[in-house]
Amino acid sequence: MAGLLLGSPGAALAASLPDLKVTALTNPPSSALPGVSFAVTATIKNGGSAEAPASTTTFSLSKDKKTATKDLKGVQLVPALPATIGFTSVVTLAVAPGTPAGIYYLQACADGPAKIPEASESNNCKWSSEKITVFSLPDLVVTAISDPRRGAARTELQGQDHHREERRHGAFGGDDHDEVLPGVNVQRGAGGSGRRAIRSGPEPRARCSLTRRR
Repeated sequence: MAGLLLGSPGAALAASLPDLKVTALTNPPSSALPGVSFAVTATIKNGGSAEAPASTTTFSLSKDKKTATKDLKGVQLVPALPATIGFTSVVTLAVAPGTPAGIYYLQACADGPAKIPEASESNNCKWSSEKITVFSLPDLVVTAISDPRRGAARTELQGQDHHREERRHGAFGGDDHDEVLPGVNVQRGAGGSGRRAIRSGPEPRARCSLTRRR
């Protein structure tokens, strides 16, 4: 009799509380990478006899449908729900960085932070019927790198050599014109070829003059 009397207040209190539960949850995609978002739809219903204040639905991954392995990024914001009223919305979730690669079930829990007193705290969660495979992100590593300064120095030296060669041929290598520099006498051999330059007079100045053969 005493036990019945003691239990009566508890039963009466539970009957006057809200009771939030996940009544429907769509399946996640078959696979995902950490940081990549995806959408699911969840329905939350207040099965109690009292109005439930605004609440938050949380989502997580689990390998055994018993314990949450890793929380997902993203929550469902649920407005205040009168008794027996439900709420459905699309939620954008993402696999958190650092989630181990593997195969998981998706779990949704009404009032995930457990801030609302309810008639029952054991019926808040629901699991997806299909699994999601989480893959690891690729890990790119630089194994070798060349020194760009060596290539630039080589190109500069080649350019200087080519420039000197052009100047040398331009001054003494052609047969169609003579180039006379201050202080240099150009003499041609027999047949108009085999030119040679003979320096005479004062040292060359900065300016030079060119004469063409007519």
